[in-house]
Amino acid sequence: MTAINLTPEQAALQALALRQLKAAFDTLERLRTIPATQADREALADAAELVERGTDCLRDWFGTEPSDD
Repeated sequence: MTAINLTPEQAALQALALRQLKAAFDTLERLRTIPATQADREALADAAELVERGTDCLRDWFGTEPSDD
């Protein structure tokens, strides 16, 4: 994809969204280590899917692949 130039406001929003998605992902990773029932595993899978959708939405909105920075 072609990189685009973001306004300062867009760059700040992108950074905020990426931090929030990273925090959600980190929480989900920690939850995977806790013994869980089937319902817990299904809830965790649902939450992971929501994080993935958020990442896809962010990528589509900005037209670039989010970096790990």
